[in-house]
Parts: sequence; C-alpha cells; structure tokens
Amino acid sequence: MTSRSPTRSAPNAVEIRRKPARPNLSIRARVNKLPRSITGNSAPLTEATSIIAELSPEVPAPLVALSLGSNLGDSEAILESAIAQLAQLLQSLSVASIFRTQPISKFRQPTFLNTAVTGRTHLSPEQLLACMKKIERILGRTPGVRFGPRRLDIDLLIYGDLIRDLPELTIPHPELKNRRFYLEPLAEIAPSLTVPPDWTSVSELLARLGSEQEVTRLKSRS
Repeated sequence: MTSRSPTRSAPNAVEIRRKPARPNLSIRARVNKLPRSITGNSAPLTEATSIIAELSPEVPAPLVALSLGSNLGDSEAILESAIAQLAQLLQSLSVASIFRTQPISKFRQPTFLNTAVTGRTHLSPEQLLACMKKIERILGRTPGVRFGPRRLDIDLLIYGDLIRDLPELTIPHPELKNRRFYLEPLAEIAPSLTVPPDWTSVSELLARLGSEQEVTRLKSRS
C-alpha cells in the first residue's frame, strides 16, 4: 500500500479530509442545523436519520469507528440499547463482541464492558458527537468525575481520513493507539482499517501493545 502523509496546517487546528461528492444543498443546509436540534431534550435521534436518508446514495459517506463502554448498572443491556440507537444513525453497521476490561483510572471502580462499532454516516464529526452525547444522556449518564465510573461512554475513534486537533474534538482519538480496550474490539470487526496520520492498520497497532492491559472476550455476537 502506498503511504500517505498528512498535510501540515496550523498547530492548533489540523484538518485533513478527502473531498467528498457534493450533496444536495438544501439537504446539506438541513443537516447543518442538526446539532442545535438533536441536542435538545425533546428532539428524537430519528430527526437526524430522516434527513440523512434523503441524501443521494451516490454521495460517499465516511467510515467511522466508535467505542462503547459501561461499568454501572446493567452494562450489557445499556450497550445493546446504545447500539440500537446508533443503528438509526450509521449505515452498514458492524458490531464487535462484548469484552470485559480493567479500568484505567486512579479511582477504584467496577470492571468495564466494552465493544466497538463501525458504520458510515453523512453527519459531520460535530453532529455525530452531538448524537453520541444525546444517547449517553438518554441511557442515564450524568456528570461525574473524569475517568470515574459511568453508565455509558461513547468515544469517536476514527472519522474517515479526517485528522483534526481542536480543543473540543481530536480525531483520531488521541489514546486509540495506546488502549487495548479500544483496539481489541475494533480489530475484531475492522482489522485492516488504517489509522491516520501514519495509516497503520488496527491489527498492527494491537500487535504492538503489551499484555499488561487485561481484555477478555465476554460475549461473541452471533
């Protein structure tokens, strides 16, 4: 595979992205309004889905990878509910097995259940992030200490070929290459997926990690 190098930009704002085909402008305008509406308390996630469905199938949608984790409540049920919500937003959804993982935190807390999903979406990274945060709230996540226990945590790991380094959103996820609980579930469903900026595959990144991070497959998906 031919190597690719990201284009350098300002150090506090880096964004590299392949230029997609241009969707219908009226639909694009409606999609651009989604963050304000879908983050409201009453607006359903299906509002995003109904608009996305109108986009031309000829417009390529970026492939995204998300991580899901929970260590409070009925974690398995919470993860399954989150996946059902994400299925409304992501096309061609693939879902990894559920893994039991040890928390990486200074706080004593229960072990996590983790999984990963991949899919395609016409939502922008900010719009997708807004949907992810809404799903977390729907399923009972409340504000708490950083790296503390939580009912649901959804992280955006990869968004197509995009590289972004901004205070509110970094893509790829800055800890993706260092955390087995991200890489092992993702490697199960997308081992050849490459991670910018050096385009190393997920399976190779997983092989580089040591064995000190305990991750155990708990439940395989049929």
